Amino acid sequence: QLKTLPWLVAPLKELGAVGMIVPMVDTYISLQKGTVDGMTGACSTLICYKFADVVKYVTLLNYSLPAMASRFMNWDTWNSLPPDIQKVFGDNIEWWGAESDNELAKVSREGIKYANEQGVEFIELSPEDLDKFYDIIEASALKQAAELDAKGLPGTEIFKEARRLVEKYTK
Repeated sequence: QLKTLPWLVAPLKELGAVGMIVPMVDTYISLQKGTVDGMTGACSTLICYKFADVVKYVTLLNYSLPAMASRFMNWDTWNSLPPDIQKVFGDNIEWWGAESDNELAKVSREGIKYANEQGVEFIELSPEDLDKFYDIIEASALKQAAELDAKGLPGTEIFKEARRLVEKYTK
């Protein structure tokens, strides 16, 4: 049983694992007590949530999610801001995204370092096994895109654009 995100439950099932939705606040204790056998997550959680204290192994899947460095504000509050302040937010979107990416990369490196210090073993899958994982994830994403298409939303179009952007910006 793996603590995971909702969109990974079906792909994990296809790989023979049981995905569970567990709040992050409960994950450390769930790992410690064996309520879950593992989790899917970023290497940053190894240090930020101290998961390296309660796991013995990390399998590197070499996929990532976008950082959730979002800003939320009540619409009425936004509209109450003077235009010059709204402009500051708008003018700094690119900076915010770049800084978020840099910080996520930094804390991921710190998580790996911390996990190594705790004796966590890192496992790298073969290219063939990674391809199998990626194929299942992509098939699941395409299925979700088709479900959005059926609702009159541009799911497949968004998926294709996301793939194009990944190819363009992947380092």
